[in-house]
Amino acid sequence: MCNEVAALSVDADGNIIIAGVHNAPASVPYQGNAYIQKTDQAGEVLWNEYLMGNIIVGDMAAVGNNVLIIGQSNGPFTYQDVEYGSGPYFMFAMMIDANGNYLWHFTDEAKYGVYSNISVGNTENIALHIRNQSNLGDWIIIIDEDGNTLNSKLLSPNNTLAIDIAYYNDRVYINGGYNGQTSVTIDTIEIVQPPVEHSVFVLALDENLVATWVSEDTTINNRDGRIVANEAGIFSYQDVLRTPFTVKNLIKKFDFEGQLLTEVEAPFFTTATTPYPDMAATPSMVALFTKNSFNSDSHKVMLFDHDLNVLSEKAIDGASSHYSGQIANYGDDVFVAQVFSGDLNFNNELTLAYPGGTGNFPYIAEIASPEMTGISNEVDETSNLSVYPNPADKMITISNDKKQVIGGSFSICDLKGNVVKGGMLNQNSTTIDVSRLPAGVYVLKAVMVDGSSLQEKIFVR
Repeated sequence: MCNEVAALSVDADGNIIIAGVHNAPASVPYQGNAYIQKTDQAGEVLWNEYLMGNIIVGDMAAVGNNVLIIGQSNGPFTYQDVEYGSGPYFMFAMMIDANGNYLWHFTDEAKYGVYSNISVGNTENIALHIRNQSNLGDWIIIIDEDGNTLNSKLLSPNNTLAIDIAYYNDRVYINGGYNGQTSVTIDTIEIVQPPVEHSVFVLALDENLVATWVSEDTTINNRDGRIVANEAGIFSYQDVLRTPFTVKNLIKKFDFEGQLLTEVEAPFFTTATTPYPDMAATPSMVALFTKNSFNSDSHKVMLFDHDLNVLSEKAIDGASSHYSGQIANYGDDVFVAQVFSGDLNFNNELTLAYPGGTGNFPYIAEIASPEMTGISNEVDETSNLSVYPNPADKMITISNDKKQVIGGSFSICDLKGNVVKGGMLNQNSTTIDVSRLPAGVYVLKAVMVDGSSLQEKIFVR
C-alpha cells in the first residue's frame, strides 16, 4: 500500500522520479518508510530504493541526473543498509546518483523538514526552504550540487510561513503567508498584516538573499500557495480573499522587478473546495494540477500560455488522493503523478484500471500538450519570414523581411492536425483573420515556391 506521491521530478534525460511514504498509518503528514522510484518516459521501472525509518518526505528534485530528497526523520534511518542521522528528530537532505547510489547527505536537529522545498536553479546551484523546529519561521539555504552551503538566510524566526519557493537566475521567489500581530520587516521590505484575516505574499530575494520587493494580498489560509519561475516571468498560485468574504483561486504573473502583469481566476469546480494544487513552468506553458471536487474523485490539469490564457483542460476522474497530486515537466512534455484506489478515466482518452485489493497505488501519466504532437517551432533560415502578433486575437501577418515576392501557400492546423484555415501567400506580406478560431494553440505552416518553409506555433486569444 502506498500512502502518497509526495514529490515528482524529471531528470536531464527525461526519466521520471517519484517519492513518498508507503505502508504507514493513515494520518497526515504521512510518516514511515519512504520509497524513491525511477522510470523511463515509457513508464518502465528502472529502479526502486527505500529510506527505512520514520520518514516524512518534504520534497524531491532531479539535479541533472542525480536525485535530491529532503524531509524529516524521527530517529535514525537507513538507506541501502547504511544508517544515517542521530537524535529523536531532525531535518535531512540526501543526494543519490542516477543509479540510486548514495552521494552525500546532511542533517540538522535545529530545523524542521516536514514542509521543506527544493528548487533547482538554472545556474547549477540549488535553493532549499526549511522551517525552524517549531514549524514557525523560514530558512532559505543555497547549496551547490555537492551539498556545500553557499549562503543562508533566516527570513523571520516565528511569523512567516513560506509555502513554496522558485529559484531562477540566482534569485529566490517565495510564496508564503504571514499571520503575526503586527507587520514584519525583512531587510528593508515590510510585510503588512491586513486588518482582516491574514497576508499572502510573493517575496523576492536577490543573489545575496536580500529582500528586494514584495507583493501582498489578503487570504484566509494560504497553505496551498505555489510558485514557479522561468525566462517568461514569475507565476504564483494563491488563495485570496475578496470582499465580501469570497475566496478566489488566482494565478498571478509578475515580471522580475515585481510588477503584477496579469492575474486570472483558475477555473476550478468551486472555490469552496481546497484544491491542493501543484504547478510547473515549461518553455511555453504554465501547468496546474488540482483537485476538482468536494470528494477525491476528480482532478484537473490546466495548461496556460505564458500570458495565462487557457490552452487546454484535462480531467482525471476516479478515486484518488487529493494529498498526493504532483506535476512536473520535461521541456513541454507534462507529467502528473498521484495515488489511486479505483479505476481512473483520463479525459475519456485513456482508462487506468485499479489493480484490485485494498489500498492506494501510485501512477505516473503523461498529459497531452502542444509539444506532444511532434510540432516544432523550427524556421528555415532562408525563408526570411516573420509572423506577428503572437499571441493574436484578430489578425496575424506573415511578412517577408527581405521585401521579396513570397509566392506559395499557408495552412493553420489545430493540435489534432486538422486544417482550420488555409490559402495562398501574397507578395511581401499576407494578413490572416483568426478572430473566429476558438482560443488555443495552432500551428502555422508556410511553404514558399522556392522550397523554403516556416512552421510556427501560434496562440489565439
